[in-house]
Amino acid sequence: MRILTLPAASDHGAGMASLLERLLAQPGPVGARQTMIDLYAALPQLLLPILREQIALMLSGTGLPTMVHCHVGKDRTGVAVAILLQAVGIPLDQIRDDYQQTNQRLDIDQIYAALGRAVARALGTPVDRATLETLGRADPDYLHASLAAIEQGYGGFDGYWRALGFAPAQRTALADLMLV
Repeated sequence: MRILTLPAASDHGAGMASLLERLLAQPGPVGARQTMIDLYAALPQLLLPILREQIALMLSGTGLPTMVHCHVGKDRTGVAVAILLQAVGIPLDQIRDDYQQTNQRLDIDQIYAALGRAVARALGTPVDRATLETLGRADPDYLHASLAAIEQGYGGFDGYWRALGFAPAQRTALADLMLV
């Protein structure tokens, strides 16, 4: 089994300092929501080199099965899995449904506790429950921000696939490997 770790450092390319500054300037759920939308909009670009390497391994036959994970399993993992599912032709409504199921599968209280400590440490101030809920949940608008960034930045998923460095026929090959 190949383990694809999506390190938190990949979030730093999204300008974590500026995202934290937004939370300081606009604390509460509204600022948190915009912070998450900005993060998700940056993730397709930030994940490009990691996904390029992983997909190449998958196509070579040495990268399957693959377990994808990050710290919580919602943001980087959610976007990476959405991209892989889109690559093999899964309809967007099914990808969105899969992403939203994250809310039922995570131990949300444990996540809020850990997230609360980390964000409070980074901001130097405690964070209220509503803000933590906004930061911690799998919101369909967050995933939409990633998909919209792919549309805007690459002209759609075909352009993103080309930016990954793969030919259209390799999407079919990947689907043959991933779909049973």
